Amino acid sequence: MNLLSIIVFIFGIAYIYLSFIQKNDENFEGLLIKKCVTTDAIFDDFYVFLLDDLFYKEEFYTKFCRIILYYTNNVYNNHLCIGIKHGGHINELLKNNMKITTIANSTSIVDLCRYNYTDNKYNYVDNYETNSYIFNENEFTHISLIDNEIYYTKNLNGMIYNISKWISNRGYLFIDVYDNMNDLKNQLKNTNNGEFIKLNYKYSDEIKNISNNRFYFIENIKIKNEEKTNYHEMTFYSIDYIKSIALHAGLTFTKYYDNISSVKGRGVIVFQKV
Repeated sequence: MNLLSIIVFIFGIAYIYLSFIQKNDENFEGLLIKKCVTTDAIFDDFYVFLLDDLFYKEEFYTKFCRIILYYTNNVYNNHLCIGIKHGGHINELLKNNMKITTIANSTSIVDLCRYNYTDNKYNYVDNYETNSYIFNENEFTHISLIDNEIYYTKNLNGMIYNISKWISNRGYLFIDVYDNMNDLKNQLKNTNNGEFIKLNYKYSDEIKNISNNRFYFIENIKIKNEEKTNYHEMTFYSIDYIKSIALHAGLTFTKYYDNISSVKGRGVIVFQKV
């Protein structure tokens, strides 16, 4: 083999290798491997089916709803819930007390919510950080950001600005928050390592820091001949920073309910539009 043939051979091997590692889906000896970084890829039908087992805290949801109900009025209550990542339970808890609409940027989450509670309203919306015309101005008396949605948000200014448009005068905003980034990371980490015998799959997770306030929450899920790795990109915003963004958008700080569940450092911050 001459020198030119050797060079061509080496470049050919390098090309094949790079093509292999750049693909999201690979099949190696019958094992389907998926690397998921987008919302649609992460929150697919299978993963959404597991979310309640992995992260749902009924105690928190119940107390969160009690806080919302404390700020209701006797005339009219219309609530928008943004960023739900479970099976639609908050609508079921609140439906006897107020009109409620839930939006999420995952079709699989919306489908599961509709399946669980067919009488409640769930919509797929993927641009609520950037599009202030999704809803009418002053349409909702109450708006909530739940299930760590604020930490998935890349455009916090845009999100809070849009909310300030959709919420009515004297209306309230409720945000599911953590005291610090370590408390958020600890809540994400699954203490039982996620081995659920009934589904026969294995689950593991880890945290990989990107910068001082950004990190990846990485999950690896194996079941039979499939392996799925989710890369959740999270940005931690301090409560003081959230307050400053809200104030700039015309929302005043009302109260912070800290440690409302067994999860350390988790609470609800309340703002009002005045």
